[in-house]
Formats: sequence, structure tokens, C-alpha cells
Amino acid sequence: MHNKTIAAICVCGILLTLILMGTAYDVIIHQPRLRAIQGNKDPKEERNGRMMHENVDSEQPDERTHLINSTKKKQIEAVATKRESVSCRLLLCFSPYTNIGKLLSTNQAPGAVTCLHGMRFISMSWVILGHTFAFASPVTDNFGEVVGVIGEFTFQAVGNAFVSVDTFFFLSGLLTAYLLLRQIKKSRDKGESVPYWMMYVHRYWRLTMPYAFVLMMWLCVYPYMFIGPVWPGEALDPVCGTNWWTNLLYINNVVNFDHMCMGWSWYLANDMQFFVIGVPVVYLLSRWRPVGFALKLALLLSSFIATAVICLHDKLSPSVLGLGQPNFMQDYYMKPWCRIGPYLVGMTVGWLMVRINRKSDHRKVMMILAPLGWAVATATALAVLYGLYGTYHGTVMTDSENAFYLTVHRTAWGMALGWVVLACFYGYGGVVDSFLSWDLFVPLSRLTYCAYLVHPMVIYAVFYTREVPFHFTNISVTYLFVGNLVLSYGLAFLVSVTVEAPLLGLEKIIFRK
Repeated sequence: MHNKTIAAICVCGILLTLILMGTAYDVIIHQPRLRAIQGNKDPKEERNGRMMHENVDSEQPDERTHLINSTKKKQIEAVATKRESVSCRLLLCFSPYTNIGKLLSTNQAPGAVTCLHGMRFISMSWVILGHTFAFASPVTDNFGEVVGVIGEFTFQAVGNAFVSVDTFFFLSGLLTAYLLLRQIKKSRDKGESVPYWMMYVHRYWRLTMPYAFVLMMWLCVYPYMFIGPVWPGEALDPVCGTNWWTNLLYINNVVNFDHMCMGWSWYLANDMQFFVIGVPVVYLLSRWRPVGFALKLALLLSSFIATAVICLHDKLSPSVLGLGQPNFMQDYYMKPWCRIGPYLVGMTVGWLMVRINRKSDHRKVMMILAPLGWAVATATALAVLYGLYGTYHGTVMTDSENAFYLTVHRTAWGMALGWVVLACFYGYGGVVDSFLSWDLFVPLSRLTYCAYLVHPMVIYAVFYTREVPFHFTNISVTYLFVGNLVLSYGLAFLVSVTVEAPLLGLEKIIFRK
């Protein structure tokens, strides 16, 4: 056994010890203390003591009774916390008893954009669906049939699952602008300054801790967990031993990108790079609006020009059959200058949501635009998803047409999503908003990041430990997709409760806010 594997197992052992100690302290000491402070309260509240740990930002402002109860719980927790030493609070961070309650809660912060939860979960399911098809190809014994399915009309939404990643870029840009602009406004009203540097610290800590844990498992433990005729073992990702540091610096999409560790981590690098750029852009939007919009427009036009030049030079094709082109992934698909369009669209939507008050007269404009907006957004989304159908049946696109599609379709997709969010936010989402805001999606949405980190590990294990080749049929791959989805979210739940949530709790103790 390699030293790195032994070290990784030791880290897991330490983590497990902290979890056991934190759970024991929480159940044996902390929860009884809370109940003692609470006194003679409703028995139902007694049985749900762990819900007292809910974050204040998770309160629902439209339920008066809930707010009263939440305020009482907050006061009780504040009293109990004063009696805790720092070491005890550190232990509580590792208690699944508390962390699971927070994770499964459906309470949301005031002003939360509730439709984003469903959008996140559906997009993550879409990613897993696309990867289930893609990872099955090398171990399929009837690959010719797979190629035939690609040309079917119903398969276009699967073949174009790549835009599901652009959905996450869009959401990231939207939340960066929306949350930061609200914070800037609130700080100005109080005469305070916004700690911009803390935003970068929190972002790095929030993303990197579970990322580093999964990377450690992928590099040091995962290759030795399974066996099979085609299981690669140490050859699963041989470049990780020398290039893992580029992942933790979020530069693996531009530095040694041809030897990338955890191939799906290119998205994380892009997203972090967009955030680094996005914060100053939002600041300019809040201080000098024309300058901020001019910068956003310049970034978008630069992205369009760079993408078009790359696509024309390499003669790239947007169809699924063109993914085998040697330069497609490295020169186009993974590069931030080709992927920033949806992020910029999301920032614009976030600015509009802060700028236009939900109770203002601007809602009259939304009422007039609603039918037209839904029609245009639907047509745009369908054009992106099904616009290439003809290329599988004899239609030949020129290099210029290919370049145009590759240049604008991701931004167009972001615009279609932008309308959906605005319509839902301002009360014109109808059944779409009701579905996307379903309470079930709230905890699933919280698991999306960890699900993205771990889902390829699940899919690899399913396909590469088989003793016989996989025989492709629509039913079999659908069956495996559902299994991959459930297993990925189950593993994401485990990582979130044992790694992500404890380390976020540590951050609150360290920085106090």
C-alpha cells in the first residue's frame, strides 16, 4: 500500500473520530442543555431540538408563527452557545445530528429566489444523464447502435446536455450579482463597508474543502477500492500525482490542461475565475453603472470574438459526433474566454432583480411582456437543444455556421434561463415557478455541488467493474442513469454532512461572521 493511501486513510480516521466525538457531545450534553434552557415548551419542539440550530437566514418571513418560534430558538441557542467553550463548539461542527437537520431543512432566507433550487437539481440530473451515456461508450459491445441513437430527435436533449453546465455558470453569475448588490445596499444604509476580501476567502474555503477531500480520495484511495477486468487501478488518472496542485489553485483549465487531474474539475476552475472577475464588475455596477455595463459588454464581445476565431481556425463542429476533434475540449470547451457568456447574462439578471422592486410599478411592464417573453425564451431554448437535428440527417453546415452556433448558443441559453428566473421572481412563472420552487428541491439543491464532485466516481465504478461488456439499450441506460443519480446524491449527502458542513461551521467560528 502506498504512503499516500495510508495518509488518506489516516485523515479519514481523524475525521471519523471527530464526527463520533461531536455526535456524542451533541446528543449527551448539548441537546439536554438546550432543552433545559428551553424549559416547559411544546413537546413537539422538544422532539425537534436539533432544528434549533437552523441558521437565522433560513427563516421564512411570511409566516409569523414560524418567525416567533425561530426568534425564540435563536435566543435559546445564543444562551446555550455562551456556555460552550471554543473546543466544544468545534466539536459541534462535526455532529451529523445537527448537520443533517440543517441540510434537510426547507426553510429559506428572506428574499431567496426559490425557483433556483429546482433549476439546480434538474441541471445536475442532466449532467449525470449526459455522463452516463458518455462513460458507457468505451465499455459498450454495440457501439454502432449508440451512434444510431444519436441521430434520433428525442436524443437531442441528451446530446446537448453540455448546456446544463452553462446553467450553472448562469446561476453563479446571477447569485454573485444579486447577493453582492443587496449586501452593498444594506452596508451603505448602515454606513458600513463591504469586506470584499472576505468574499474571496469564503468562496475559496467553501469550494475547496470538499473539493480537496474528494481529490484526495480520487488520487489516493479510489483506484484501490474496486477490481474488474477493465478496472484501470493506478492508471485511472495517472497525471494526478504531478498536477493536483493546479486543481487547488483553480488554474487546471489553463495550466497543464492537457494533463488535467479529475477531468470534470475544469468547470470548477472556470467558475472560480469568473467569480474573481465578477466581484469587481459588480462593484463597478454599484458605483459607476455605465462603466460596469461597458466592461461587461467588452467582456462578452471579447468572448464572442475569441470563440469565433478558435472555432473557425480549428474548424470545430457543434454536433456530438464532432466531440472527437482533438482541439474541441482543450481549445474551446474548457476555456474561460469561451464560456463566460452565460455568467455575464446571469450577472445582468441579478442586477435587474435588485434594481426592479417586486412591488413597484415596473411589474406592469412585466405583465405586458410576460406572454412574449415566455414565447421567445421557449423558442430560444428549443433552438439551442434541437437546432442541430438536421446535421444528423444530411444537412451540412458551413464552418461559419458552425462557428456562429458555437459562439452564441451558450449565451442564448443563458438568456432563456434569465427570462424564466425573472418571470418566476416577479410572479409570472405560474406552474413553472410552483414546480421549480417545490420544497423537495431545497435540500437536493444544497447537495448539488458535492453531487458534481462525486458523480463521475460513481459512474466509473458502475461501468468499469463490470465483468462483461455493457449492451446498450434505451431502457438499460435509463435504468443505470436513475441508479447513478440516486447513488451520486447519496454519496454527496455523506460528503456534505461529514466534510462540507463541519468545515463551514469551522469557518463561522474562525471569522465569527
